[in-house]
Amino acid sequence: MLRCSKKEYNVIKHYIEEVIYDEEKSEEHVCCIIGGGVIWSSLSFPSLAAEQVNLATAESRPYNGTAIVDVTDMYFQEAVSEEDYADMSATAKGVLASPDAGHYTILTEMTDFAFYNRNPDSDVDFNEWYVVPERMENIATDVTISKADPELHISASEQSAEGGSEITVSAVIVNDFGYEAGLPKAEEIEFTAVNAKMKEGTAVTRTGNKYSAVFVLSDDAQAEEAAVTVNVSPSAVNYNALAEGVSANIQIIHKQAPVKPDDSYQTDDTQIAEHTEVLKEAEKERVSEVPKTGDWKNSIVLYIFAFLISGTACVCLAKRKGK
Repeated sequence: MLRCSKKEYNVIKHYIEEVIYDEEKSEEHVCCIIGGGVIWSSLSFPSLAAEQVNLATAESRPYNGTAIVDVTDMYFQEAVSEEDYADMSATAKGVLASPDAGHYTILTEMTDFAFYNRNPDSDVDFNEWYVVPERMENIATDVTISKADPELHISASEQSAEGGSEITVSAVIVNDFGYEAGLPKAEEIEFTAVNAKMKEGTAVTRTGNKYSAVFVLSDDAQAEEAAVTVNVSPSAVNYNALAEGVSANIQIIHKQAPVKPDDSYQTDDTQIAEHTEVLKEAEKERVSEVPKTGDWKNSIVLYIFAFLISGTACVCLAKRKGK
């Protein structure tokens, strides 16, 4: 639907009356003239306004997994006057060639148009003069889809584990927007670690929006805690690298080290052994103080023998006195 002034209406009417059928193109030009200067027509005629183009102004936004953008302003090439071209605008939904972050200069499709007058001093309602288009294609624009900041959650398979053991650390991108194809690749997720290292021969794996890696904890006796940090690589298409990655901490447990000769620290086993030795030595000393078996018998025999000897001597002495 076109709006025109009375002068422009007469020019267009004369043009239409002169052309009824174009034999060269074999195309019939159908038109209907309604009172008030409103025209529906499939005719192509020179634009009354110079340098008019279809141009959409769309809102730039962060990546959200869709190719939809909001059109906030629109210039229409088919406006019948420079005044209308300058004042007539519309909002709409625009579709980009891809949901990915990047810079776009074409909207592949536009729908859901709604006219409005961009001139605040004008009371013209363009809905009364123009037919709202249902759909337009390949409209020039200038819009940027920026990368999104990832919402990362990290977790470890164990909160504590022995040094030298394996643990699995996983990270989830919460804001995946339900568009798996837009997520970073496995190699675009970076895991770094302190007091742990990625298991040799393994790499980061991805399942949906979850990324996992296997780490081996340090067996250094001085290492008490391991820290694993995850972040998005700057090479990812749709997500930014965070200023600081997200970390998970794992307590490292070490087995009791053997006692060194100059080590004053003693284990429970060492103390028990020392107490046992002390008890053995005390037992030996006690046993050594007790007469051995048969010693008391030998003592009695000696006493009897001495007694008998002394008795015999007394008898002999008495006989000598009684001669």
